[in-house]
Amino acid sequence: MADIDEALVAELKKDSNLESKLRAGSHWYIFPLLVPDGYLNKEIQDYFLTYTFVDGPEDPNIDLQKPTLQFNCFATSYSKAKDLGKDIKRIFTRFKGTLGDIDHNYKVYNFIKTDEVALYDDTSELYYRPIRFTVLFLGDNV
Repeated sequence: MADIDEALVAELKKDSNLESKLRAGSHWYIFPLLVPDGYLNKEIQDYFLTYTFVDGPEDPNIDLQKPTLQFNCFATSYSKAKDLGKDIKRIFTRFKGTLGDIDHNYKVYNFIKTDEVALYDDTSELYYRPIRFTVLFLGDNV
């Protein structure tokens, strides 16, 4: 595991509710930034999740990092997008603990939800809910 992105995805994959929505066979519909071409097939999959980090303020005197993390919960209906958003909030709101593995771990002090909206994407014809968190954590192997 190389970075906190991979540690976050591993944490998401532990959740059975998300697994029932975002996993089809051996493939998970969780992607960095956007859903790749060829994967956006609403006939096969009802839910899609993307994530991205936006750099936050850095203090060179301490190791604490405070980036913004955005999850985009896409679904074929408004209620499904809202339901996927509830799962993300259940997992990460006020999450404290360690993410990662023995070689690369991140001590998380808190996930603070800062923003959530409901939108519709005309191009993909999907509903989505961007949910933003500020993540307070110490870097790799701290």
